[in-house]
Amino acid sequence: MLFDQETMEGWRSGQSQQTVNLPSLALRWFKSSSLHQIILFLIIFSSFAWSQDKTIKDPIQLRTYYFLEETDLSYKKDQYLSFIQSSTNVGLSLMDGSISGMNYMFFGFSLYSFIQRPIFRSDLSKLSVENLAYELPRLQTKYKRNRSISTASTLFSAVLLSYLLATDTFSKDKKPTMIGVVSQVFSISITSFFFESSEEQYLRLLKKEYLDN
Repeated sequence: MLFDQETMEGWRSGQSQQTVNLPSLALRWFKSSSLHQIILFLIIFSSFAWSQDKTIKDPIQLRTYYFLEETDLSYKKDQYLSFIQSSTNVGLSLMDGSISGMNYMFFGFSLYSFIQRPIFRSDLSKLSVENLAYELPRLQTKYKRNRSISTASTLFSAVLLSYLLATDTFSKDKKPTMIGVVSQVFSISITSFFFESSEEQYLRLLKKEYLDN
């Protein structure tokens, strides 16, 4: 059989004496498209199809998603900041010879968090229009209780460190650093006692808009 050379081109196959005839346009696309480009196209297409199937239609779930997205970005930024801060602290302490076990401990915590990158999770993702009347009060109680426990433990740490400073437990060269630590811990406990967390403020806003009206 004869083929029009203007519209068809021959491509030798793996079997001898046989040719696979492809249209010129398709053959040119095949020649110019590498395997990774084809795979990339399939990944983008499948991701688009998956995103269409996973569209959030519940208004509260959608609103919570955007709220948690911002919180997740802040969470990741804090991980980087903590690692850089503790690394700098250890480096400077090694240079002036004032390194202590506490420096290594904080560096270990930040290093673990930086390497493992724990996923940010929140109970707020459970909220929806259907369960809002039940879940919202429960989550308000939970977040308030957690804040109270955190405030009490932080205040206890501040009082204990203050006692150690007052009894000259730390050497004179480490006292200025520990005074700064105690001041920071004490301020965190006071702030946590008087101000709600971002999650508590978000729940209070949802309650005002959906349940109080």
